Amino acid sequence: MSEDLSNKTLATLLVLSIIVTLTGTLIFLSRSAGLTGYQVLPYDTKIIEVFFEVGNTPGLDVGDGRISFGRLMPDSAESREIAITNSYYKPLLVTFKVEGNASSFISTPAPFWLNSTQSKNVEIFARVPSNPTKGVYRGELKVTFQRA
Repeated sequence: MSEDLSNKTLATLLVLSIIVTLTGTLIFLSRSAGLTGYQVLPYDTKIIEVFFEVGNTPGLDVGDGRISFGRLMPDSAESREIAITNSYYKPLLVTFKVEGNASSFISTPAPFWLNSTQSKNVEIFARVPSNPTKGVYRGELKVTFQRA
């Protein structure tokens, strides 16, 4: 009888352990933060391609999944807006970094805190000086999310 009670207790503890583990996993997975169109963890970096060309005439370029400024003339500037949403349950610090040969032309917002469930539209700028080398400029915009 004692052994039968011990087996029942062990089985009950095992079932409770599985329920607690699954519940914790579901809560963790439901509390993530995001850059619109992406799902990120409380510490994550999303990389977005940045592209433009310097030439004598203006031009357009519509690219999916990247920030494209098209063709820019010397001594000109363009901006693009991206939406950032925090669906995580705590505030997140959002930081930006640009790498690649386009990096010296690209301006990003200063780091900022985004509260839970808050959204913010930010502008990314491309500024071409009056005497640039004509050609194609590419880079990566890294948007990093860090929890408090």
